[in-house]
Amino acid sequence: MTDALDRAPRRVLLDTDMGGDCDDAGALAILHAMCDLGEAALLGVVCCTSARYTPGCIDAINHYYGRPEIPVGTIEVEGFMADTDRAYSRQVAETFPNKIRNRDNAERSVKLFRRVLAAQPTASVDLVAIGPLPNLAHLMDSEPDEISSLNGRSLVAQKVRELTIMGGFFGESKPHPGAGEYNFANDAPAAAAVAKDWPTPILYCGWEIGNACPTGSKLTGHTPETNPVRKAYELYLHGPDRARPSFDLATVYAAVRGCEPLWKESAPGRCIVDPKTGQNTWEDLPTGKDRYMIPLAETSVVAERIEELLIKAPARQ
Repeated sequence: MTDALDRAPRRVLLDTDMGGDCDDAGALAILHAMCDLGEAALLGVVCCTSARYTPGCIDAINHYYGRPEIPVGTIEVEGFMADTDRAYSRQVAETFPNKIRNRDNAERSVKLFRRVLAAQPTASVDLVAIGPLPNLAHLMDSEPDEISSLNGRSLVAQKVRELTIMGGFFGESKPHPGAGEYNFANDAPAAAAVAKDWPTPILYCGWEIGNACPTGSKLTGHTPETNPVRKAYELYLHGPDRARPSFDLATVYAAVRGCEPLWKESAPGRCIVDPKTGQNTWEDLPTGKDRYMIPLAETSVVAERIEELLIKAPARQ
């Protein structure tokens, strides 16, 4: 891992299915913590589901960390995973300070992506996807508009440095043999299209990476009740002092800090996703542009590094 002081902060765009699991809230929390440390700059957050209250939940977390100016977007289509705000997103959106409240007040994702990307330097943006991938598929298919004369693929190719995806199975152990990983299976055609046609390098954080290191149990004892991320974990896990696998947190961590020394990158290749089931396979290719994460450090060390960021007090409060 390159020391954060030796390079400019990573310019991050986050795509999340916040609400479907509490680890999305945790991932956004550690991203803010790394912003506080000067390691990242959060350019925007988009929701890849049509859940009504999820944009407000995202905005509440941004407010808590002192960044209410960060734009929040939501998917264009209606009815995609629309009930995923029941576990905690609605309560967070309605209880904690935020200006968006619900998806009626959020910018549409493709427009936000295009607007933010067009304003950034060449090959400077790290896009991080911690949910199903319809937003990214729609972005690739977008046409030139008043924001940019480039179509989606060309705009991505020009502005994005790397895409980091939480999705797929790359280890030997699979919880449901024969089934696709959750994020891929929930929109298999989109996952297949992104894996096949995305024009920049992709780093995959497979299910096995986050599953190995549960985190979040320290939120209750080490952060205040005013923390919406703490509330998200307590609601989702039905009680305090409980942990959840770090699927999305590990993805964000690696996107900002790099893999080593906690993980290492595979040999180059490509991920192939079945557009019907979301099942994925990996093909080694010496000329491939993509890699996946491989465990390196002890899982207790990984969990400790992530948890340290997760309970870090906001610098801007």
